[in-house]
Amino acid sequence: MRLGTSLAAPSLPSAAASSADTLSTASAKKPAKNGGNSHSVPPAADAAEYVWPLGVVAGLPASTSAATASPKSAAERSEVTVGSAGDHPAVQQLLSAVFQAPSRDEFSASLEDPFYEPCDRVLLKRGPQLLGHAHVASRVVRFDGDDLPASLLYRTAVLPEHRGRGHGRRLLDRVDDVMRSEGSLLGLLTTRVPHFFRRNDWVVCMRHSHASVGTRDLLAQLSARGFAPHEADDTLNIRPWRHVELPSLVRLYDDRLRRASGPLQRTEAYWRWLVGRQAAETIFVALAGPKRFDFDFHDDSIVGYVVVKDDRILELVASPRHPGTAERLLARACGDAIERDHHVVRLHLAPDDGLWPVVEEAEGLLQRGEACQGEVSMVKLLDPPAFLQRLLPKLDVRLQAATTRAPAARSPECSGVGASVGTARSLKLPLELGLIVNQWRTRLSLSRRGVRLMNTTPGKTWLKLNPADFTRLLLGHLDLTDAETLSRIQSSSPTAVAAASALFPQLPLWRPPLDDLLV
Repeated sequence: MRLGTSLAAPSLPSAAASSADTLSTASAKKPAKNGGNSHSVPPAADAAEYVWPLGVVAGLPASTSAATASPKSAAERSEVTVGSAGDHPAVQQLLSAVFQAPSRDEFSASLEDPFYEPCDRVLLKRGPQLLGHAHVASRVVRFDGDDLPASLLYRTAVLPEHRGRGHGRRLLDRVDDVMRSEGSLLGLLTTRVPHFFRRNDWVVCMRHSHASVGTRDLLAQLSARGFAPHEADDTLNIRPWRHVELPSLVRLYDDRLRRASGPLQRTEAYWRWLVGRQAAETIFVALAGPKRFDFDFHDDSIVGYVVVKDDRILELVASPRHPGTAERLLARACGDAIERDHHVVRLHLAPDDGLWPVVEEAEGLLQRGEACQGEVSMVKLLDPPAFLQRLLPKLDVRLQAATTRAPAARSPECSGVGASVGTARSLKLPLELGLIVNQWRTRLSLSRRGVRLMNTTPGKTWLKLNPADFTRLLLGHLDLTDAETLSRIQSSSPTAVAAASALFPQLPLWRPPLDDLLV
């Protein structure tokens, strides 16, 4: 089940979906080479560039919205409002007409979300008729060890006969108001029409992280490593999960993803809703010890779990204190898939998961890019300067770590993911790094005492980015080396790029799909 939209524009091919969002207004002019005299002072803001963060579209002027503005008569007849419980039947009918889903049972299950309120839906109405819909779900996202209030945007839709009149833009404007009123720092969605959302400052961010692999090929690689699906083992037993063991799932998920970037926080009530709505067919757990059924149950006796639905292995979490648990769980899931006549499985793993070498040896088809079959994830920072201010304590830690460890090459664990901080050791502190985003400018002061934010001119060492790449930089999704090679960013010197790489390393941004199955 995907987040996203059904709007007038057709889906983009994968390459276009990943590249169209990286356009910069500065790319129309060929930048001077780094270190040249033309970079001795920061470039003046072009009057043709639009002020960030209001009205910014990466590569598209704000005036383009006039082309899709709704006629005055249509706007007068329709209104955008928040939903109520009485709107649920009409909402389910609209979603079924546009998406051919969810079913009535699935829709009813989604209403039992412990955090759901009917007012979370933004509706476009004309009298009693429902013309459009967007669902804003309040969540907490884990980001590099921190918990951030966020909003997930699901199922944005306008009836086909009412598209092309600016209704979708009106829905998104109201969605922004709802997200801000709930205190969210960022919004998240998945869509096949990223060009529509870019008009409202949404940015392509995060990568897919899954693989399609032959079940027997994967099982052969696991067996060669000593992990057969039903092999007897006195140290570990795998069996179906029981509801009384819910606290174990909560504990394992929290421990494994404590330092992750992208997964949602799951309370016990939220977990109960996830498993109670039967989104997954099977959950297997791994128990440490020889007992298959430990009736003298202890929460710490379960050391891993795997969630399976049809031919998809949705989530696999294992305690690092018990080596081999992840492989044994995966072997059991593959054995069960063969019994169900699934000859190819789709395996979802975190970008830095240790099972990727096994998948590669099995010659699986890996999907680690921004776009997969035209589908991309997008993020919107509701207040990027405030988000930068919130990051300051984390920037202190990153600078300290980068200036005390030996230089290292970029991590090859996952394509496009790695901390490019190898040159950070050569930084001479104190140092100041200016950030220029259209007409908005600030300066970061770097010293042994930490990082301070100074709302002043950029100074002599600076980095210039478009708003989309600035969002990616803050979220750890921007490869500065590639961006500089493609002339998407400008810098005063290599020192500016090295400092930015130390402060904003690439992170393995990723969200498990289990949360989105029935929303």
